[in-house]
Amino acid sequence: RRSWVENAPVVVTVSLLRMGKMPILIVDATAEEEACAFAQIHVVLDRSRDAEPTICALHKAGGGAVPFALLQQVTSFCLEASGSSRIVVSESMHHLLQDNFIIQQ
Repeated sequence: RRSWVENAPVVVTVSLLRMGKMPILIVDATAEEEACAFAQIHVVLDRSRDAEPTICALHKAGGGAVPFALLQQVTSFCLEASGSSRIVVSESMHHLLQDNFIIQQ
């Protein structure tokens, strides 16, 4: 039987930045990254089941709207990041990092 702490929802905050027309998704952004973000989305994950985590709530901080396709990208990104113990970067960030770091696929 799992404890109440293990059943608690997990909130993942994703900051959205722009590089041209490409969005950059950052989980747990620094204060500097948050200052550059055009939006922040809080995704609440229910990890109480033994299966994959499920999204039980979404909240976009501030005003304005986010295109549905970008929202789908954010939720997929959160689900991928929540199920791993490795660093997960968005596809757009991967292109920025590959010039300076060795990235294992």
